[in-house]
Amino acid sequence: MFKMVGRRMILPIRYWNWLKLPIDREADRMVERIDQRVRGFIAEARARMASHPGLRDKPSNMLEAMVVARDEPDSGFTDEDIIGNTTTLVFAGEDTAANTLGWLLYFLSTHPEQTALARAEVDALLGEHRLAPDFACLQQMDYVEAAANEAMRIKPVAPLAGFEVFRERTVGDVRVPVGTRIFALMRAAALDDAHFPDAQRFDPQRWLSPQGAGAGDALDSPARKVFPFGAGPRLCPGRYLALAEIRMAASMILRNFELSFDDDPASIEEVFALTMTPDRLPVRLKARA
Repeated sequence: MFKMVGRRMILPIRYWNWLKLPIDREADRMVERIDQRVRGFIAEARARMASHPGLRDKPSNMLEAMVVARDEPDSGFTDEDIIGNTTTLVFAGEDTAANTLGWLLYFLSTHPEQTALARAEVDALLGEHRLAPDFACLQQMDYVEAAANEAMRIKPVAPLAGFEVFRERTVGDVRVPVGTRIFALMRAAALDDAHFPDAQRFDPQRWLSPQGAGAGDALDSPARKVFPFGAGPRLCPGRYLALAEIRMAASMILRNFELSFDDDPASIEEVFALTMTPDRLPVRLKARA
């Protein structure tokens, strides 16, 4: 499904509105399977709440919370709204975080100096624990988060951002009419040496300097030049959850395993399928003593 959406994003003509190729018919079948599966999840959530009425006052997950909101009198929500939001959560909240973690492991397994710094931080914070014991521990992993930010700068899982113009604009000397669809190249500034000295180099320290992510609104902050989670009113609502997931998984791997890359790093190719993924990830994990 990701490949289909990515393919349709870059095609100049929406031919599938008039002509269905085999790949388009398979896409329709995939959409139907997703729809039926999510409807099953909704039915299971309603049955669970019928058996445990307390869940309506304190839902145990996002789907239950959406069902509760939909079932309120005059809510204006429908099951189709729940299906749409649930599908969005799957599309935007799972593959993106997983591929960001994949690119982070790619960089850590090929940059031993930076890996040693990240591991030292994790070992100091986790002590005798094999995993982060609580959220407070995750919040202190500044270098691990900086490494994730640096991975997202060089290998963003969303290298394109799509926009539709609601009000006519003029950008430079180009008139942009209402309804125009625009695709922003999200990586151009991130790989510009004018913004990031030696921009191709993996250097998490960029994000820990006085001009790093914590520098607020400083104009030379890296966070003002790259937007892996979007910006403004369209900022990804899952940003902090994604970063917590990445810190949690990366710290678990660093705490318990030595990393090595089992191929030529330059041979790894980028694959665009709505998100940008590595074509393979030959990272070897060896249990630490």
